[in-house]
Amino acid sequence: MMHSVQPADSALLRVAWSSISDRRGGQRGEPLEPEQLLRQQIESAGKQLADAREDLISARRRVAQLQEAERNWLRLAEELRRADRG
Repeated sequence: MMHSVQPADSALLRVAWSSISDRRGGQRGEPLEPEQLLRQQIESAGKQLADAREDLISARRRVAQLQEAERNWLRLAEELRRADRG
């Protein structure tokens, strides 16, 4: 949920982020407004979060595959031990 920026908040953001705004100008070189910077950062964080979630899902799949492989190797080792005894 996105909250609207109140005028007092906007003034504080302008002061706090003036150096950021100067370094990250708009497409035509003009400084970005604090609201634009916030929007960009929120979008960027959302994209990074989506990427991290995808990575986590892939990692969980890989863990499950490795667990299955380990079980299979342990099962094979046990079967070989039994065959050597019998």
